[in-house]
Amino acid sequence: KISRMLLWLVATTTLGARLKEGSSVSLWPMPISVALDSAACLTVFSSDFAFSTTSTSDVLKDAMPRYKQLMFLPGAPAQPCTAQDVKYQTTPLKQLSIVVESVDETLGPTTAENYTLVVAAPSATLTAATVYAALRGLETFASLTFGGGGSRSVPQVTIEDAPRYPHRAVMIDTARLFRPIPLLETILDAMASAKMNVLQLHLTDDDCWPVEIESYPLLAKNCSAGCNLNGSSATGFQYYSQSDLRGLVTYARNRGIRVIPEIDSPGHFNTRKCYPQILTVADYPCPGAGPGHGTFSGPPDPSNPAMWSFLQSVFTELSSIFTDPYSSLGGDEAWLTPWSCSPPVVKWMQQNGLGSLGAAAAYYERRLFGIVNGTGKRTMMWAPGEATVDNSTIHLVWTGWPQNGPRDGWKSDFSKFTAARQAVVLSGPWYLDPHHPEWDDWVEWYHTDPANFSAAAEWQQQYVLGGMGTIWSDLVKEAIIEQAWPLMNTVAEQLWSPAAVTSLAGGPTARYKDQCARLQQRGVLNATGCVPPPPPPPSPPPPPPPPPPAPVSCKPHTNVKLNNTKYANGNGPHTTKDASECCQLCEQTHNCQFWSFQIDPTVPGTTCKWATLTYCCWLHAADDNPVSAAGWTSDVASPVP
Repeated sequence: KISRMLLWLVATTTLGARLKEGSSVSLWPMPISVALDSAACLTVFSSDFAFSTTSTSDVLKDAMPRYKQLMFLPGAPAQPCTAQDVKYQTTPLKQLSIVVESVDETLGPTTAENYTLVVAAPSATLTAATVYAALRGLETFASLTFGGGGSRSVPQVTIEDAPRYPHRAVMIDTARLFRPIPLLETILDAMASAKMNVLQLHLTDDDCWPVEIESYPLLAKNCSAGCNLNGSSATGFQYYSQSDLRGLVTYARNRGIRVIPEIDSPGHFNTRKCYPQILTVADYPCPGAGPGHGTFSGPPDPSNPAMWSFLQSVFTELSSIFTDPYSSLGGDEAWLTPWSCSPPVVKWMQQNGLGSLGAAAAYYERRLFGIVNGTGKRTMMWAPGEATVDNSTIHLVWTGWPQNGPRDGWKSDFSKFTAARQAVVLSGPWYLDPHHPEWDDWVEWYHTDPANFSAAAEWQQQYVLGGMGTIWSDLVKEAIIEQAWPLMNTVAEQLWSPAAVTSLAGGPTARYKDQCARLQQRGVLNATGCVPPPPPPPSPPPPPPPPPPAPVSCKPHTNVKLNNTKYANGNGPHTTKDASECCQLCEQTHNCQFWSFQIDPTVPGTTCKWATLTYCCWLHAADDNPVSAAGWTSDVASPVP
């Protein structure tokens, strides 16, 4: 029972140091049950302590020396033993015997991670369901030790433990900012310390493909440079070789962590710098398709057999590198308007009886699922997406991020998907977003519970697989460790520990700081990246919302003409175009929403680039005001108020 974690101590012992009265252990994440069996703290000497096991697992053989080293690092957080009177006894703790109940070393979504740890002299025992459960128990045992020099003390304790959810993930965008392999290995160490078990790699985004695909070598050669969209100083061609990725998968497996690749399509997909021939070619004018003539850089062209061959090769090669049974297909923010302006795609849609872009997107998805399933993988996708997925796909729910609605916006999606018996993973409320510092509050993160949604029936909870702390490179630049941890620790405990632990008022500040110190001790965090803020004071009631703005209407104007002096292509003469035509275009296309538009598609070299529809509507909402702004000039030069 959870109440046993706070058990008051009633006994004394002569084996080592004394327990502090009223203490409990400081672990992260907190186990299901912690029983301090007596007031004893046992002494552990580095020269006279060993792990033992009958298991022949290479994973365990790799882990035992690593955890012995972690046990005797200097600067461990204090556990509930006094520092004085730690001296050699006739029966110190000499051994931790590890019993692994299953020889199955498959690492996947159903891998058992439950273990029992009994610490008593002269030999402690760790009984684990699988070798990966043994890793969780070793992490707990190493976290129990404290002290300095060549000896440590560890409380005499019995711990029963198992995770609340099977999917406890971190996602990292390695496309828009290349993250070197040593950094990813450090992140895996941080994840292992908090018993997280899934690393999802967002490998590609738009025209950034920093990954080696042997059958398409230009991806690494031409599409891996200049992808640092967040202002990083890193430049040049940086990509992951297949050997790099295989080594990363092995490193992660030895820490009980799955690695899932993500190749985003049809949105966030662009190969214009390496394989432009597989992209859609749209005829202009094409409402909403942006500026340009002839070739539009994306989305992928579903009418082109070469595009499907490309996807087949990419997922086939990745399936031999990433051993996890899942691949993520993205599926979010799919902008498919150019399909309707592409004669080959329109003909393809007609031949396949696809009467709308939605039907074409569903066809694309089904065919992509067939490719991925054919490599032996199951699928996951971001949700809500633009296409409909089948019941076997896991939904990565990203509603609940500040730029995507209120913090609890994910709850309706959870209700909808689980009612349809479709699995969900929570992500949105755990987006790391330094642009909204009030968002990255550790207490708020800590109390976000994936089970806290409106479920019509209790059985819906079985479709909640867990959650994922999410790190996008357009939001997080350098210093990813210092920004992401210790916040990711809150996600870890919410997904591992019982609800009775994580529902406590406020936040477990002392244990949280101890976990930070543990990461400092292991070299994951530096000295300044660890101290959490105090819990925030109660927020004052919010002010009443402002009245809604008056609707903006586009009023056609023939008196005001726009002259493109900044964005015209080439060096030819600039074309003046009637502003009322611009307004009609923006009104027809996006009802005055923000986007780009084109004034004169018939005259090469006179295209208006990256002006906004919003600006167009501002122009025509003012009755007779001429304009002058950002490269756009009018007949007269007074600005719009």
